[in-house]
Amino acid sequence: MLTYSGGIALLLSAGFVGYTEFVAGPNDSAAESVVRSYLKEQANGNPGEARSLLHPDSTMSPMERGEGVSVSIESVSETEDLGGWSGTAPTGEDFIYVSTTYEVTSVYGIATGTRIFLLRRYDGEWRILSAQTIED
Repeated sequence: MLTYSGGIALLLSAGFVGYTEFVAGPNDSAAESVVRSYLKEQANGNPGEARSLLHPDSTMSPMERGEGVSVSIESVSETEDLGGWSGTAPTGEDFIYVSTTYEVTSVYGIATGTRIFLLRRYDGEWRILSAQTIED
């Protein structure tokens, strides 16, 4: 799904960086809100705040904000469609998946993509456990 590889794919594999424009989400579920907040904090250069939204078992690491990269989040929604998910996707009432679609603009051009976040309950709240970029 990425129209340009190289720098853009590298940026997305580790997380979203740069200024980000978010679609308003007043009707977000709790899980969607966690993902939207994670993306916002990371894009605003607040990796500590983004990290606070990760599950303690997560191996993800939010990045510092990058220069010259703009990420526009087009949608954030819970999903059961895990087409393209690599490996066995955990299921059960303590797991939920949230799909995001985005557009990245940088010196390399414009790329669009889909990223699915896996969330797991921790102390009764949703926390991000992992994420995968889904390619066509």
